[in-house]
This record gives sequence, C-alpha cells and structure tokens, in this order.
Amino acid sequence: MKKISIIGATISGNRGAEAMLSTVIGRIREKEPDADFNIYSYYPEEDKKLCRDRNVRIFSATPASLVFILFPLSLILGFLKLVRLGRAGLFFPGSISALDESDVLIDISGVSFMDGRIIYIPFNILNIFPAILVRTPVVKFAQALGPCKNPLVFIAARIFLARCLKIFARGSTTRKNLEDTGLRRDIIDDAADLVFLHKDSYSLSDENQKYLDSLISKIEDLKNEGRTIIGLCPSSVIASKARREKWNYTQMLSDIVQRLSRQGYAVLLFPNATREKSGKLRNNDLPVIEKTARYLAAFNEYPEDLLVVTKDINTVGIKRLMSYCDLNIVSRFHAMIASITLCKPLLVMGWGHKYQEVMQQFEMEDYVFDYKSNDPGLLLEKVESALYHKKSIEKDIKQNLPEVQKQSLRQFDFLYGEFSKDL
Repeated sequence: MKKISIIGATISGNRGAEAMLSTVIGRIREKEPDADFNIYSYYPEEDKKLCRDRNVRIFSATPASLVFILFPLSLILGFLKLVRLGRAGLFFPGSISALDESDVLIDISGVSFMDGRIIYIPFNILNIFPAILVRTPVVKFAQALGPCKNPLVFIAARIFLARCLKIFARGSTTRKNLEDTGLRRDIIDDAADLVFLHKDSYSLSDENQKYLDSLISKIEDLKNEGRTIIGLCPSSVIASKARREKWNYTQMLSDIVQRLSRQGYAVLLFPNATREKSGKLRNNDLPVIEKTARYLAAFNEYPEDLLVVTKDINTVGIKRLMSYCDLNIVSRFHAMIASITLCKPLLVMGWGHKYQEVMQQFEMEDYVFDYKSNDPGLLLEKVESALYHKKSIEKDIKQNLPEVQKQSLRQFDFLYGEFSKDL
C-alpha cells in the first residue's frame, strides 16, 4: 500500500496550513484512493481529536519530538541501513518506522530557510533531516524560501536543501533566492500555492458547525436588507510585529472598523488561524479579534452590525463566511488565496514579497499595501475603488485562475511521474 508522509502543516491552528494539508491528501487520494498518510504535526493531540480520516496517522513533530525522538532515532536507523541492518527499523517507534516506510516526505511549510527567521532554522532543518537520514525522498511543495544572505541561513540552505529531491518555488523571488544559494537548478521548479486547488470535500475535520450556521444566518439577514458586507481578517503575525515595533495594531483595526461602519458597511471580523482554548498569538488570530472588539466596546464605538468570530472554525467554514462578503480585507496569505478562489474582490495588508507576487498574477497588485503604512484612510479609498471595480476584478480573477491552478498542479504531476511505480 502506498505511504506518504507530510510535514509542515496541521489540521488545527493555522487554517492556511490546514488547507494545504487537506489539499495534498485529497488530491493524491483522487488518484490513489487506498493511499495511507502520515502527518507529522506541531499540534498532534489537537489534530488527532479533529481528524476524521481513518487512513491518516498523526505523529508528533513538536520541537521536543524532533530534537529528542525523530532526529536521534533516524540518525541511528540511518547508520543501521548503511551497514545493511535496516530491518532493525521494524523495532523503532511508529513515527520512525512510518517515515522509513514512506515513499516520500512532502514538506508543505509555508516559509522556511529565510533571513529574519533565523530562530526557526533548526526547526526547518529538523523537518526534513530525519527523512534524509533514513533515505526517504523529500519534496518541498510550493513555499516561500530565502533570502539566504545571512551566513547561517546560507550554509543551512546549501547543506540541507541540496539533499531534497525537488523544491517548488512559490514565486520568482523565491526561485531567485534559491538560485543565489548555488543549488542545482534541476532540483528547483516553479509552482503556485497548493490552496488554489483546495476543495471543500477534502476537509479532514468538522468544527463548531452550529455556531457557524448561526453566524451565517445573521449575515444572510444583513444581505437581505441590502447591506454591503466587508470581511476583515487580521493577523496575529502582524500583531506580534507591531508590538515589537511599538505601535498599536488593535487601534488601527478598530479605526478601520469604525470608518467602514460610518460609511454604512457591515463588517465581519474573522480569523484564518484559530486555537480557541490557547489565548496565545501563535497560529491564533482569535485574541486579536477579541481585543479589537473589547477596544471598540471600551470607547462605546462598537457598531451594531459588527459580526465577530470567536470560536474555532476550519477552512471550509472560513470560506463559507468569505463567500457572503462583497469584499475581503486580509492580512493572512491563505485568506488572500481563499478570496481569490471564491472570485471575491480583496485588499491585502501584508508583509513580505509573497503577497505582491500572487496578486500580480491576477492584475490586482494595486490592492496590496504594507501593513506598516498604518493608514486607514488610504485603506478606505482602496475599499471604495475595489467595490466600484468589482465586476472587472471578478472578471480578471476568473480569467487568470485556471492558469494559476494549472501551475499548482505541476507539483502533483511531478509526484506522479517520479513515483509512478508506487503511486
């Protein structure tokens, strides 16, 4: 039976990662229905509770598991295989034997080996090194990598990325970053993000369905009144950046909500990363949303028609909410892609080159601006412009989406070609 291991994403937490994970499994399963999957998860216990697929096994890929279990035991097994004692792998823990028996390890990390994220370099290495040690081929599906100008990042990329079977660059900037490290060009290829291929039927979980239905009922009431609904998806990543830069992200979001409300728009505050019981910002936009709502209430400026998501909802639920919005303002990469696949006009308050690259493919680069601009007035102008040009934006998306989806399919075409005997 075909075995595929996947690392770099979870079912819970970051819903962009969930969308990528479910797309990989769903897409491969369309070609190989009996395939077995091993997910190496940052949140293994939460994911085990959520996963409804019996042919998916979930193993821990927490930093502790990577450092104290996966790395050392794969090192030992790799040595045993070198001296032709590989059968000893049968006696290793399930996480090691499953990786050893896999036809391929697919790494779907959103970003990796990047200057400015040096603290994550050991994690980026340990995501793929155990597979390399036990000689399981590693394929990195579309993600942002580099720049690698920092000597430590450069050396790590040269050593470990060079041992991947294939690396798919998510955009021309990533491709140049990889080429600048001196990697062989034959292991680098281009591909659009996995989430352009996401289908609701791929979902691995059901979460808070009654809560979601209740919220949608309220949205439908507003739509029936003829109201224009603006979706606003903040980012805990930007919240953390703003805190380090010593400015008030919550105040900026509150100002945006107030200005939109004064113009007669109903606003939906929704997340694209949720860990309802955590309270921490990592992979969790709910604290940002809740703090924004409290900020508005404290100053008696909480709009009556403001709708706020306060519970865990999965990718399918988020897309359902976004489908009711006339325009989405997003600060999450995969919320941006979700809005595009729904053919919904959008504005992007992003960070890094990855947002601009995607929006350029849909002729919407004018609707991207850096979060540091901190200019709600400019944003409102962009809202008016996007709504005015709504039909032409939708037309541009529909015209360009099939080609971008075709670019995303390149990853699976490679996989099927490379492992045609196994898959």
